[in-house]
Amino acid sequence: MKQIITAKLKLHTAPSQVIQLRQTQLAYRDALNTVSRYAHEHGKMSNSRALQRECYDEIRATHKLPAQMACNVPRQVGATYKALWTKVKKNAQARQAGLTKKRYKGLDNPPKFVAPTLTYNYGYDYSFKRHQQVSVLTLFGRVIMPYTGYDKHVARIRQGAEIGAAKLWYDQPKKQFYLLVSLEVEVEGPTPETHKQVVGAIQLEFRPIAELHCLQSPLARKYGDQSRCSLYESSLSIVRAYLPGQSSSQGFALCLSELPLYAPC
Repeated sequence: MKQIITAKLKLHTAPSQVIQLRQTQLAYRDALNTVSRYAHEHGKMSNSRALQRECYDEIRATHKLPAQMACNVPRQVGATYKALWTKVKKNAQARQAGLTKKRYKGLDNPPKFVAPTLTYNYGYDYSFKRHQQVSVLTLFGRVIMPYTGYDKHVARIRQGAEIGAAKLWYDQPKKQFYLLVSLEVEVEGPTPETHKQVVGAIQLEFRPIAELHCLQSPLARKYGDQSRCSLYESSLSIVRAYLPGQSSSQGFALCLSELPLYAPC
């Protein structure tokens, strides 16, 4: 079974390297905002391929980003606009259903990128070297610097874990650069022997559940929560489908992930 983890590597930089990394971060952020404004002015585009086709040359010429970074910028902007369009559509559905009167305003203005965190692609923008060093790409070429991190994470990198993209992050209070590396590692799958406790399965009985719902529905009506009232009534019908019609003194084990019972009023 494979699992994605993030290794936080502390970069030990020289003063000149700090300047190079910081300028690269700021140029990347400026490129994100440039593409974001273009997308907003042209129908609030979310198609990353179209954005790359229209903005790639300007990113390279204006912001001096290397080729792979210039490709990452439209992808990130496109993903941001897709997420915002999803919120707009959900808001429209909620307004049509009468659940809210507020209009979502997330796309009224171009999304502004503030954090100067940039994305690196393994093998293109960064790579690991011998003697626990990493090489990353900047506006001024590659810089090589030593790194430290959690011993187990560093060992996994040495042992050939599958390495993915990374993010260059600057901790402002500590004045320190970190490389957040995505690692895909092999872990043992869960077995009954390794799980001694079960969370999410409880002993329930048909009659108490029925009494609970009969009590909660009038309370919901009394306090005007009609939506909660309907949720309880729909839950009760599902309980009847799971359990036999007669009560039991021993009860039944039910998995809550399959039984959508809702919280009390």
